Amino acid sequence: MPFGRCHGILAIRPVKAFDQKLAKIRALRTAEAPESALREALAGNQNLLVAQAAAVAGELRLTALLPDLVGTFHRFFDRDDAHCWAKNALAKALLGLEHDGPREWLRGLRHVQLEAAYLRPEDVAAPLRCVCAIGLATCTRMPAVEVVEHVTEGLVDPEVTVRCETARALGMLGSRESVGVLRLKVLTGDEDVNVTGACLTALASLRDVAFVAARLGSEDENLRAEAAAALGESRELAAFEALRDAYDRAAGREWKRTLLQALGASRQEAAIDFLVAQIAPGSQLVAEALVPASFHPGVRQRVEAAIRATADRNLLDFYHQKLPD
Repeated sequence: MPFGRCHGILAIRPVKAFDQKLAKIRALRTAEAPESALREALAGNQNLLVAQAAAVAGELRLTALLPDLVGTFHRFFDRDDAHCWAKNALAKALLGLEHDGPREWLRGLRHVQLEAAYLRPEDVAAPLRCVCAIGLATCTRMPAVEVVEHVTEGLVDPEVTVRCETARALGMLGSRESVGVLRLKVLTGDEDVNVTGACLTALASLRDVAFVAARLGSEDENLRAEAAAALGESRELAAFEALRDAYDRAAGREWKRTLLQALGASRQEAAIDFLVAQIAPGSQLVAEALVPASFHPGVRQRVEAAIRATADRNLLDFYHQKLPD
């Protein structure tokens, strides 16, 4: 046998063996008693296999494996973990299993892992910091004021996703301690409007509706749009009232459309009533805004009745075309 052919076969064998191990771990999803095999996989040193084992343990909600997941999580901070695959998967599994230990979240929250990539090094630990911020926000063993102290740094993280998830974590915390930090971030701004939007959404969830509503009057179109979207996600009556009042004063088709979309997204009864009342001949923007709410009981029938009352057949066709199949 020529050397080149033999060498190729030898090179393929380890790959096939690895794929077989990976397949065995994935097959544990349907095994009757997978704990022992998953425990063995978690004790291994190949990060991709460990990552798969962690994912399966999380999907099956095997809380008995929490000690193994925690131990393996810390172990992979001290060994090679290309692409941060193991730590990312382990953190997601711990979060899914509602792990309450702050030590793991704090360690992951500060971890940076730069790896070679095109043009510049890439921080592959950004997803880990995102998960750990959320984990710390759900931790009941740490006072809210301490959580805010630890998480706040993420609002200036170099990675956009981390900044957005940090804002979400501060909102999830459900504490007034988060409000000042989030307000400051909105006031100082961010180069990515999605971060500002995440902060506004978090503030709206914390019932800081007045602060968010004040951004509807901003000269910055992107900031106005993010504020409208944040109010649209709120279930506070004051959020609907702010959007309604802004719509009544609005000038310009695109700004009106943004406000209508936010009102439609809110799905509050008062918002639906308001939108249905705006239906008139040629009111495509209103009909489009009502599409998200049309899956609630009775809403589609109300919208169709209101459109038929306008005798605008084109509007009814437009509404039906916007509804997903």
